[in-house]
Amino acid sequence: MKARSLFTLLFLTLSVFASKADTLRIIFIGDIMQHTAQIESARKASAAGIKKNYDYTGCFRHIHKRFSQADVVVANMETTFAGAPYTGYPSFSSPPSLLTDANNSGIDVFLAANNHICDKGERGLKKTIDLYDSLKIQYTGIYRNREEQIAKKTLIITGKDFRIALLNYTYGTNGIPVNASYQVNFTDTSAMAEDLERSGTLGCDLVVVCIHWGTEYNLKFSPSQEKIAKFLLSKGVNVIIGSHPHVPQPVAVSVGGDGEIKSVVYYSLGNAISNMTAPYTRIGLMAEISVTRDSSDKAVLLPPSTEYIWTSRPGTIDDSFSILPVSTFSEKPSLFRSRAEYDKMMYYYLQLKK
Repeated sequence: MKARSLFTLLFLTLSVFASKADTLRIIFIGDIMQHTAQIESARKASAAGIKKNYDYTGCFRHIHKRFSQADVVVANMETTFAGAPYTGYPSFSSPPSLLTDANNSGIDVFLAANNHICDKGERGLKKTIDLYDSLKIQYTGIYRNREEQIAKKTLIITGKDFRIALLNYTYGTNGIPVNASYQVNFTDTSAMAEDLERSGTLGCDLVVVCIHWGTEYNLKFSPSQEKIAKFLLSKGVNVIIGSHPHVPQPVAVSVGGDGEIKSVVYYSLGNAISNMTAPYTRIGLMAEISVTRDSSDKAVLLPPSTEYIWTSRPGTIDDSFSILPVSTFSEKPSLFRSRAEYDKMMYYYLQLKK
């Protein structure tokens, strides 16, 4: 087995399977953060005439078309829904309309195992789970009790006759204990091995692990990330999607001698949307993983597709925070109210492309 860069693979000729109707397309985006400025912006958007307390529809306006072209969209929701007062960093609690607007934009599944999920303690965990359940929105990584964790730890995504196993873990919860009976999935290799062994009995075509790991603001993955990735791949994981560093990190694609893609690792997608100011925190990756079947009806991975996204702040394109597909807006500098903002987006985009 040998590894090739994503950029090399993108130039490979796609197989005839890519056009088949039974290809399942899954889009992943990184961290949906909710800093104080974002909460305030959503409140102001509501005051402009929307009949709800906080409006987040503008955040996903420009990315909605991408979502609609996929069969499933998955995002890391890095906040709690613990109720008012709504707060940003360092202890997050967001308005419930963030979840409903994100879901209405086309995001189907939310990852909840991250280092901020216990920011509001037991109350925050309970209210967050209650909101997901009451809205019947799919989520994974947090549970009401141990029994539920065992039963629901592997989230099964179905579509076009495929069964995709999705598991979600975090390295920790910022030192805040998980109180009472509530459960959060942690990156314990023994537990993950058991989970993956259990997933193997569920008749799944693909195993995806979404993991909160790594070093914040570091453009390179750490030895620890690489070690865990090798462990997961050795246990039969096909795709790894990383979050937490808040900046993009490399993509590793392993290809067999027959040209078949064996695995894909996105070490970090970076932020989907935030109010962070550190270098590279406003640019992220949107990953598309596609699976189809070969002539023997075996599920096979197609070359992954990656698109850069940019967090636009109020007054730049819209009056709200919003996610921009760079490929679209790089060709439309006239839409930016500030040329400096356009230049900043292009600078980070071109730096990463190098």
